[in-house]
Amino acid sequence: MTNIFETKVSHVQEGFPGPASYFEIVIEIDNSDLFELGAHSIKNWTKKDVLFPYERSSWEVQNNFIVLGKKVTKVIQRDSEEYWDGSLTLIMENNLIVEHQTANGDQLFIGEYEE
Repeated sequence: MTNIFETKVSHVQEGFPGPASYFEIVIEIDNSDLFELGAHSIKNWTKKDVLFPYERSSWEVQNNFIVLGKKVTKVIQRDSEEYWDGSLTLIMENNLIVEHQTANGDQLFIGEYEE
């Protein structure tokens, strides 16, 4: 994975615990191929939206969670009916996971993989 992008927020609505923002998450593979990372699927990025580089959260920086430059080694697809807020998990070569979650709007989650 060579880059992660987000689109501009498409809309905001009241949510819990605060406002929920919705946007697209796009991953780049091998400095060229773009894919939309949905909560339940991955598909070729064909839209024309402006893409903004993903900025790691202070929590990701503090924990040294680095996924750029790492290979995706496994993709786990769970039942979307049971895992409605995100059923797709990318496992990286350094045992970190990347997920698009939608519990309170769109968010990119990066964390440690636990079986």
